[in-house]
Amino acid sequence: MITAFKNKDTEQHFLNKGYAVFPFLGKIHLEQIRSIYTEANESSRLNEQQFYGVNYSLSSLTTDESERIMKPVLGIIQAALDEQFENYEVLGCVFITKPPKTLTTFVYHQDWSYTNEKEHAFATCWVPLFDTNRTNGCMSVLEGTHKQFETYRSDTLDSARIDFEAIPEEIRTNIEQKAGSCLAFHQAVFHGSYPNKSDQSRPVLAFVVKSKNSDIVHYVKDGEHIRAYRLSTEAFNKMLTQIPKSSIPESAEKIILDSKIPALPTAADVIAAWRTERPNHRLLKNKNYHSLFQQQGYLLLKNVIGVEKIESLQQLYTAHFSTPKGMYVTHHSEMDIQINKSFSSNIFEHLKEFFSHNFLYQKPLIAHFAAKAPGEDGMFNLHQDWSIVREELYGVMHCWVPLQAVSKQNGTLVVLPGSHLILGNYRSGTCPMRFLPFNPFDDIIVEVEAEVGDVVLYHPALFHGSKANRSTEERLAVVAAITHPEAKRVYHSLQEDGVWLYEMTDEDLFGRLDNLAKGAAPTGEKLMPVPNRVLNRTDDEVIRTLRTQLSIKTQANVEV
Repeated sequence: MITAFKNKDTEQHFLNKGYAVFPFLGKIHLEQIRSIYTEANESSRLNEQQFYGVNYSLSSLTTDESERIMKPVLGIIQAALDEQFENYEVLGCVFITKPPKTLTTFVYHQDWSYTNEKEHAFATCWVPLFDTNRTNGCMSVLEGTHKQFETYRSDTLDSARIDFEAIPEEIRTNIEQKAGSCLAFHQAVFHGSYPNKSDQSRPVLAFVVKSKNSDIVHYVKDGEHIRAYRLSTEAFNKMLTQIPKSSIPESAEKIILDSKIPALPTAADVIAAWRTERPNHRLLKNKNYHSLFQQQGYLLLKNVIGVEKIESLQQLYTAHFSTPKGMYVTHHSEMDIQINKSFSSNIFEHLKEFFSHNFLYQKPLIAHFAAKAPGEDGMFNLHQDWSIVREELYGVMHCWVPLQAVSKQNGTLVVLPGSHLILGNYRSGTCPMRFLPFNPFDDIIVEVEAEVGDVVLYHPALFHGSKANRSTEERLAVVAAITHPEAKRVYHSLQEDGVWLYEMTDEDLFGRLDNLAKGAAPTGEKLMPVPNRVLNRTDDEVIRTLRTQLSIKTQANVEV
């Protein structure tokens, strides 16, 4: 990959993470540029909000003014550029201002594609003239996203726009900078900035640095396909000064490019990619299975448990339980802690060989039986299971093991692929769950038919359920929840001052789930407050959100 960085450590960080931060301007040069900015901001012209609350000097100044003002700026930063870069050229040079009391977040996005990003990497340099922090609009990036999606962006090709609220805090890298430092980021890394809640403007100097050995390529939408043009530095800089009325210069050289316009990444795509790459989220040995699970939220593993284990689990259930009318879940119905722990341990022992063959890690959480009696009463609408680990930090998986063949006739598991990545909400007795009807999702739900010996793996945040058992026999399954060994069992409790995280004790997990479901206080240690992710939308709003954001391209089944 060709860049213009001198320092190889800086270059490596930039290529791996999508950004790098380093000292750039000394105090004297910083003061000189501040003075130029103050002159350019005569009558507060650069405080006029334009795009997502910020102001670009290119749009507020005339072309002549911009060239006159930026020429001395380029002279001032010349020595700093020479120290950090080699064999380089500079594209564009602008002031970007976030005015005071600008409560608008500049959503996560990717900048234009300036080159063939498979082979070359340009650095957008973002140099704040005053210290930046989360209060006055610092930058935030989503590490590694420049490597995760193949996109082309320009004035005619859309870039994905992702709200900050859709991305968990744990995935964001917020970059608070000292005045004069440089944040150099890849155009394809998702980045954005927080609102400026302060009483002062947040001005930055921005420009792009490229290697002289790298071509400038501009991409243009042509129906469902993309055209590409090679431009000179002079022609491209001139084109930038004419935004939004820019046009391809006559000197541009057309490049043969046979590419359709790719789908834009969504917040769900970003979260899935992040989890796929983080070791704390990986439970499965097979990397392809792991990736599919992160994307879809479920997998069907075929013929992975021996018939003798299935028969033994059937006998364990029939010897100690009987199925009442409707849906019956043993760990909610049986309140004796030691009995529930014993059954849970026994189920895990039956599944030990399955786990050892298929999983890197399988820290047990809880296991139980789920039975569905014949009749319409057993229909279980789409819902999410409780969040009893910190799902944003650790992998967690529920293993659904049918103890007989399951089909649409006897009420098999129904899943809404990809829905585990959409809402990011906590679920507990006080962080309310939702039970949604099937019919709004009839075209994208999957009824996972399975044979004896198959296992369905699903994420607890995945919307799932089961339809009525229209056969004459009960439908029996085992559910075993596992997680990463570093994850602790927790309980999310909504209180007057926000959501608090508690340790989940054996007493709560194996004996008080019904009490917690009715709002009782947990018995474990109060650990820490966590960001509020309580789902406070109406059911109709939740349905619309899921429908809008779930990909229509979802596979009909994920079977491996």
